[in-house]
Amino acid sequence: MVSVKQLESAYSFLKLNSTEQLKWHIMALKGSNAPLYRLKAPLSEEAGAFGEFSSNAEEGQNLLGTLLLAQWEDRAWKGQLKYDVTSCETKVISGGMKFIAQLNEQWSSNSLALFENTDIQPLGSSRMTNVKICRDNILLCITRGESESPELIPSAVLPREGTLVFVNANPIEYGHIYVVPYKCGPSEVLDKVSLEYISQIAVEVDDCFFRMFYEYAPSTNSCPVYFQANFFAGALPVELLELIPVYGDSFEKGLQILEVAQYPIKTLLFTSKENPKLLAGVVSEICSVLQEHNAVFSLLITDNGRKFFLFPQVQSSSTVCHLSAWECGGYFIFNKVTEFEHTSEEEISNRLASVSLDDEGFQALKQLCCCIANKVVVP
Repeated sequence: MVSVKQLESAYSFLKLNSTEQLKWHIMALKGSNAPLYRLKAPLSEEAGAFGEFSSNAEEGQNLLGTLLLAQWEDRAWKGQLKYDVTSCETKVISGGMKFIAQLNEQWSSNSLALFENTDIQPLGSSRMTNVKICRDNILLCITRGESESPELIPSAVLPREGTLVFVNANPIEYGHIYVVPYKCGPSEVLDKVSLEYISQIAVEVDDCFFRMFYEYAPSTNSCPVYFQANFFAGALPVELLELIPVYGDSFEKGLQILEVAQYPIKTLLFTSKENPKLLAGVVSEICSVLQEHNAVFSLLITDNGRKFFLFPQVQSSSTVCHLSAWECGGYFIFNKVTEFEHTSEEEISNRLASVSLDDEGFQALKQLCCCIANKVVVP
């Protein structure tokens, strides 16, 4: 059963966090209230190797996913979105890859969330762009729970350690949101604890159409302290292709690393059917190494947190452009009708291939991933 109770204690959302040379400050959202969702308590290590994925399906409910969409649709009805993304024309581009194209004349790749009463801003010499969010765009707050069942508090003052969920006013798909963990440093947002937490959120959303994204591009000062997520109408093209085993065995309960075959941008898939902590630990270690080398990469999280797609991208001295996580997955947005109507599989493939690692670089990445997996799996 999901318990609903009123929280009376008041906390500011967050004080000060710091990471190595970059510090982030989130100013308190004084007096702000929002629905508070407490996740189920994670399984203890005694329950399994590191705990197993679980689903709300056994309880016949999908509370978090239902709450997210209800809140998102409420903001859409109130006119807080800049356009109706559900009315945008979408098509599958002819060809074997089944790339997806959307015509959205109002969406801008440069659009950011707009804060009014809260600032996430770097302290010091960093020139990274401030991220601002309007407090009216807060959909809910997610925190860790201690019960075997999730808890929903209809209205609560934002707690000290919580993950805020905001509506994206410039959505690329239905239910587009920002997910901002309470740890705000770029080096912390992908640590093991944070990725475990994000995986648990995906598990409790419990929707096969739900996808989460993260993008890291230091050359463009794009090192966000948030994830993005939305609900697609079906699987993304990258999810439908054949896979080549790189590490592990599909019959084991541990970790498996696979290469996506014949895809224009070289891609790795990390998956574990029953070991979310192990999966998060390996992916986190790999991301940490990539960050240390200022590598550009994106993550796509699917299958209720069981799968992490890694899209490494090359850095070019002539351009600072990089592809978004959904573009890496095969989903492209066009602002002009002519471009939308005349785009082809060849054009999309060339765009993906232009940022892909070469064979030598990809082989080195696979070797790195296997070494890290061995270290984490067999301590």
